[in-house]
Amino acid sequence: MIGIKQDYKLLANTLKTGDIILFGGGSKISKVIETLENTIWSHVGMIILPEDMRPPMECEAKPLLWQSSPELDIKEVQNKPGNCGPELVYLDELLDLLKNYNYTVAVRRLDAPRTETMLVKLNSFINKVHMDGFPSIRELAVEFIKGTIKEKIIHAIIKIVHFLKKLAGLFKKEQAEFLACKVDTYFCSELIAQSYIEMGLLPRYEVAGSYSPKTFSAKGDINLMNNAKLEDEIFIVF
Repeated sequence: MIGIKQDYKLLANTLKTGDIILFGGGSKISKVIETLENTIWSHVGMIILPEDMRPPMECEAKPLLWQSSPELDIKEVQNKPGNCGPELVYLDELLDLLKNYNYTVAVRRLDAPRTETMLVKLNSFINKVHMDGFPSIRELAVEFIKGTIKEKIIHAIIKIVHFLKKLAGLFKKEQAEFLACKVDTYFCSELIAQSYIEMGLLPRYEVAGSYSPKTFSAKGDINLMNNAKLEDEIFIVF
């Protein structure tokens, strides 16, 4: 691990809403993602401070992580059933959970003013998608292909083919579900990209599904709007 390191206990009080948290290692699935993307990062989340929610959240005044993940053995702050998909969890509790799994974690601070308009739009988005789910493996594959190609015509073709074959009764239910363009699930980097879009940090014409954890890393190619930028990675000691 090369770069600046800082203990989480010293770092926690300096984190702000919109700061990016990167995760790497740990599971076999993480290793597969990292190999495919040629990166050390396989998961990404975003800091939310309770006082920045509208209205402010009634919970402990410590950094929350806004992320989308499969079910974890950790309490969701707003008691979401199943803890699957978009969720708000205490970052310190998540780090405690990851201690024994050889994870690498880093923060990239967001250098941008947190305006009231930005926070209101972010809060609205969180409330809108908070109860959504985490994609299945098949949905992840479809979203990855759509996002990587970045061709909107692919979306149109998939919808047309799905409609025609469903109309003709040629597909089984599970095959139709595979082709359907679902809007009620988010994978991790897609959720954070859409959050940044809602905050006015990324353009609305961008396809949120085209972003990966690597995009938000120091080796990524993210271009933020309105002179905003992500600072260098600080590796978290926990």
